[in-house]
Amino acid sequence: MAGIREESWLSLHLPSGTILLVLTTIYWRESWKYGARAFRYCMLDLGHALAAAGEAAYCLGWRLSLQEEMGTDDLARILWNGPDKMTDGPTGKERPDVMLALFSDGRVHRMNERAKEDLRGAMDPDFFWERPSRTPPGLELYHLAQGDARLAAKESSCGQGIASDGCFAVAMISRFEDPIGEYGPWFYSRLYWECGMIGQALYLSSEATGYRGCGIGCFFDDMVHRMLGLFDLGYQDLYHFTVGRALTDPRLIDLPAYG
Repeated sequence: MAGIREESWLSLHLPSGTILLVLTTIYWRESWKYGARAFRYCMLDLGHALAAAGEAAYCLGWRLSLQEEMGTDDLARILWNGPDKMTDGPTGKERPDVMLALFSDGRVHRMNERAKEDLRGAMDPDFFWERPSRTPPGLELYHLAQGDARLAAKESSCGQGIASDGCFAVAMISRFEDPIGEYGPWFYSRLYWECGMIGQALYLSSEATGYRGCGIGCFFDDMVHRMLGLFDLGYQDLYHFTVGRALTDPRLIDLPAYG
């Protein structure tokens, strides 16, 4: 990273031998198809990339640290000597989103117990909250209600059969209003990064056990909120995911990337 001066590098307080990785996004490549939803989809993809980088680093005995103090303009100065190099539109260049530091002695963060209790207090009070038998130790898995949930999974995911025909479907619920109010609008992207990271973990885990995973970006969040008893912006449905056996789709074909 030739764009970083020595004093700036020292101010990061990173171990010797650290590798810096900057992830960028080209929004218009998504927006031509998805319109206003493209930003959310790009942020979810960024979360998948963050998790993939973290898993790869872990396999090599390294750790990954998110350099949260770096904003878009800061990263643009490192990459292109200034934010003025970024332009929007079909000819626009990519916009930097986040810098990662990969090194050999990082830290691991875990969810706290209070987050679970706050979510439980916000949801339908009639839910069971019972741990199913044979649940692995350390896995926060709870049985909330009993019944056939296939139709609910399908309808809440824009009527897509992949949500109801697999092994299980997931709706990722996040604290929403409070963190954005506390940290500012920039934290909106961060929420989607974290959902994308969970999705990437599901991708890798399903592949490792002989199954397949699929992210679902089209869903009805208000329907999910009603099912869970959530009625304000305290929590928000941000991403859906499903896991099951793979089926060949004859509608999909492969074409050479470059003719």
